[in-house]
Amino acid sequence: MRERLIVLIVPPGLPGTTANHEGSATLGAVEPTAGAFRYPPHTVAATAAALRAATPRAAGYDVVVIDAAEMDAATCVAATLSATPSLVGVFVSWATREGDALLLRTLRGESRLIVPVVALGVSTRYMQEWLQEADYLLVGEPEGSFPALCDRLLSSDVALPRVVDPAMLGVAGYDADGLLTDLDALPIPAWDVLPVERYAALSVLSSRGCEAGCTWCPYVVAQGRRYRACSPERVVAELVEIVGSYQPRKIVFRDPVFAHDRERVAAICRLILAENALQPGKNLTWECESRPDHFDSELLQLMSLAGCVGVKVGLETTDADVLVQEGRCVAREDVPAYLQRVRALVADCARLGIAARLFVLAGLPGQSVAAAQQTAAFVADLQPDTLTVKPLRDYPGLRSSGAPMPAPEAVAEQARALEAAWPSIAGNNQRTPRWRRALARLVARGRYALGRARGESVAGRVSVAGEACPLCGEPATRLLYTLPDFRVFRCPRCALVLRDARPNADEAAAMYDDPRYVESDLFANWHADYDEQSAEVRMFEAALDRLGQATTPGKLLDVGCAKGLFLHLAQKRGWQPYGVEISRPAAAFARQEFGLEVFNGTLEQAQFPPESFDVVSLWDLIEHLDDPFGFLREAARVLKPGGIIVILTPNHDSLITRMAYLLYHASARHFHKPLDLIYDYHHNWYFSRQTITRALQQAGFGDVLRVDGMGAHVSRWQDVVRYPRVLEWGADALDLVTERFGGAYRMIVYARK
Repeated sequence: MRERLIVLIVPPGLPGTTANHEGSATLGAVEPTAGAFRYPPHTVAATAAALRAATPRAAGYDVVVIDAAEMDAATCVAATLSATPSLVGVFVSWATREGDALLLRTLRGESRLIVPVVALGVSTRYMQEWLQEADYLLVGEPEGSFPALCDRLLSSDVALPRVVDPAMLGVAGYDADGLLTDLDALPIPAWDVLPVERYAALSVLSSRGCEAGCTWCPYVVAQGRRYRACSPERVVAELVEIVGSYQPRKIVFRDPVFAHDRERVAAICRLILAENALQPGKNLTWECESRPDHFDSELLQLMSLAGCVGVKVGLETTDADVLVQEGRCVAREDVPAYLQRVRALVADCARLGIAARLFVLAGLPGQSVAAAQQTAAFVADLQPDTLTVKPLRDYPGLRSSGAPMPAPEAVAEQARALEAAWPSIAGNNQRTPRWRRALARLVARGRYALGRARGESVAGRVSVAGEACPLCGEPATRLLYTLPDFRVFRCPRCALVLRDARPNADEAAAMYDDPRYVESDLFANWHADYDEQSAEVRMFEAALDRLGQATTPGKLLDVGCAKGLFLHLAQKRGWQPYGVEISRPAAAFARQEFGLEVFNGTLEQAQFPPESFDVVSLWDLIEHLDDPFGFLREAARVLKPGGIIVILTPNHDSLITRMAYLLYHASARHFHKPLDLIYDYHHNWYFSRQTITRALQQAGFGDVLRVDGMGAHVSRWQDVVRYPRVLEWGADALDLVTERFGGAYRMIVYARK
C-alpha cells in the first residue's frame, strides 16, 4: 500500500450502456448504447485538485484517477489494486446506481483490498441501500469535504458514522445542505489526472444552483435553489489554465443557468477579450446552457465575440397549462412571451453563427400526445441546429405539482411525436453550418483586433444606464448611441430600443398642427388626384390585398390617418372608413377632400365602444407615440374578436441599420450620418420584429399573421432632411435587395386579436 495515495474511480456502466455520471448535475444519466456521449468527470477532476492541495492538517495527497467508462468492473478493480492505494473514493450517481453497486461488490469481493472505500457525490444521500459495500458515504458536494474525510480516516482514531457530511468533519465553507458557499475558493480542476484526449470537450462549472421553480429539474435537487457563482476573474483564470495546458477542442460551461447573472457573463466575455492568452474562435470556443429568457441579442453578440459557438436551452413544451403547472412560467399570460423569447433566441443564434440546441421533454405531468405534436410543430418551424428529446426521469427529491404522471406507453408515444420534428431540422442541413460559425469567429477576431488597434480597452467599457424598459421591466436600459438632442438606449433583456428626452403630448400636438407638416412633400400625393404608381399608394393597395385575403370588408379605423389617402382607398374596396388624427389641418383636409369621418385627437380620447372595428391600422405612427404599449391595449379593446391590426414602422433589425453601425464603428465613430438619419428626431421608439411581436402579445393579440418588408424610400425625405445624394442611391439599391430577401428598413406587421 502506497502511503497517502488516493484512487478516485468513475465506475463503468452496465454492459451495453454508457454511464454519464456528470449528467443532470451529477444525479447522472444512462444511455442505452455503449460509447455514447458523456460529460468529462468534472467533479472528480476538481476533487483531485483539492486532494493535491495542502490541507490545514496535512500535506497534499498523490492522486490516481481511473475513468472506467471503457472498462468492465473486473478490469477496473484490477487497475485499482495495482495502484496500491491507501484509500479509494468511488464517484456515484443516482441514474448509474446499478453499475456503481456492481463495481462496489466486485471491489469488495477482492480480499486483498483492505483500505477504506468511500462513496462520494451529491447522490449518496439517496443511495444508501445501493451502496452497502462502501465503508463510508460522503453526502454533499465533495470537492471541499473529501480531503478532510481522507485526513480523518488516514490519520485519526476518532470513529465516524457511516454517513458523513461536511458539518461532521468541521469543514468551513459549506451550508446546512452540504453545498459549497465560496466557489472561488476551489482549486482549478486537475484535468491532467484524466485521459483528456477521450473527451469531446472539457468543462467549467462557473456557477451552481437555480432560483427557478421548475418541478422537473434535477439541477435544483443536486445544487439547490440558491444561485452561487465564481467571480469573472476566477472563471477566466480557469479558462487560461485549461487552454494553455490541455488545448481542448471546446469548453462546455456546465452551469445550469450560465446567463442568470447577465452582468457577470458580460464581464467574463470582456475579460476573455482583454486576455492575451485567449484567442476567441481560435484557441477558445465554448458552449453554455441557460433559460431562454436569460439571453438577449446584445448579450449573445458579446458572447459570440468572446468565442461562444453553442447555446443549449430547454424549451421543454409549448403547452401553456403544463408550463404554468410545472413552474416554468408564472402565469398563462407569460407563455406567449416565453415562446417568443425562444423564437428570438434561435433567430439571434442563427444570425451570429451560434448553434442553437433545443431540449424538449416527453412524459411531463398532464402533457398529452397532442401537446407533444404541437411542440414538435413549433420546433420544426424554429429550425434550431439540434433537437434533443428527453423522457422525464423520476429523480429523487424532485418537487411535485401533483398532476398525474403519464403511463410509460404514453411517454413513448410523446417521444415519437416530438422526434417527428427532427427530420425537417436535419433536412435543413443545419441552421448554423460550420462555415457560418467559422465566419462568425473570423468577424469576432476582426472586431477584437480593430478595437485593440484603436487602443480601446474592451474590458473597461462602461454602459450608461437609462430608464426601465416598459416592455419587459428590465430595471435599466443601456446606452446605444448619443445625438446632440437625445440619447438612444437598448434594453439588454428584450432588445427594445428607445430614446430619452421624448417630447410631451403638448409639444407633439403643436408640431402636427403646424401647417408646414401637412403641406410638406411627405403628403404631396395625398389628394383626390393621387398618382396610382406612387410608393405609398402601391403600399396601401398591397396592404388592402393582404387584408382581403384574411377577412371580409367591414369597419376600418386608421389611427394617425393624416390626410386620409389610405381610408379613401379602403372605402373604394368596400370598407367602412373611420379616422383618428391629432393634426387639425390634416383631419380637416381628410373630411373636405375625401368626405371621411375623422376624429381630431388621440385614440384614447375618441373613446370608441369596445369591439367596434374589424381592422385598426397605423402607418408610421407607433414609433411617434408617447406610450405605444397603452395604445396597443386600447387598439385591442376597440377591435372585434378576430379583428386585425396593421402596423407600419421602421425595423431596427434592418440591413440598413446594421450597415450604418458597421460603418460607424469601422470609421472609429467618425462616419455617423447614416445613424443620425435612422434615429429620427420625431421617433421615440425603434422596434424590431421581435419587440413589436412581444408588445402585441402583451396587449392581447394572438397570432402575428405575417410581416412584410418595405424599403426606406429615402428620396421622399430629401426635402425634409438634407443628405448626400450617394446615400439615396445606396439606400435605393438596398431597398431592392432587402424587400426581396429580408432585412428591409420598414416592416408591415399584421396581427389578429
